[in-house]
Amino acid sequence: MFSKLRKVYFFLVHYLPGPIPQASRAPNSVSSPTGVQHPATGYTALHAILKYGLQLETVQVTGNPALTDSCMETILAQNPLAELRRLVISNPSSQEQMMVVPLTLRSVVLLHASCPKLQCLGDLRHWAVTPNQRGNITRQGTPLCIQQSVWTRVRISAAGRGLKSSSVCRQTAVH
Repeated sequence: MFSKLRKVYFFLVHYLPGPIPQASRAPNSVSSPTGVQHPATGYTALHAILKYGLQLETVQVTGNPALTDSCMETILAQNPLAELRRLVISNPSSQEQMMVVPLTLRSVVLLHASCPKLQCLGDLRHWAVTPNQRGNITRQGTPLCIQQSVWTRVRISAAGRGLKSSSVCRQTAVH
């Protein structure tokens, strides 16, 4: 579909979600919040371009909350983006400054391992990568492994109204 596409520049783009590809998958788990196979927001044109753009060298786009770590893992399994030199995914929306692209250190590691020609990866300020993690990547090179810890708090209602839970995920680069 996009086999000869080399450069993509999308700015201030609002992606329209399409139907989510149906595949058998394990249920979502609170112990792996970054492992959501298909986000609730759907599958977008950005997913398709990354998945089928076999010769991509430069991708500079407005991000999308539908692009998750699991999406990136699925994309790289089909298209390792072997020619990619520059990938910049910026703020998902010019109107919502607090929104981030839900790509974490996990995607940074996946991209580093999959894209041998990658020279520029950004804009990590708009990803779910903490300033401390960005500093560690800059000072020590891209990490080889990620250690992920999840803490889940479960509240049980005395009135029998059910369970409420919340989770915190911490990712640490291990060298």
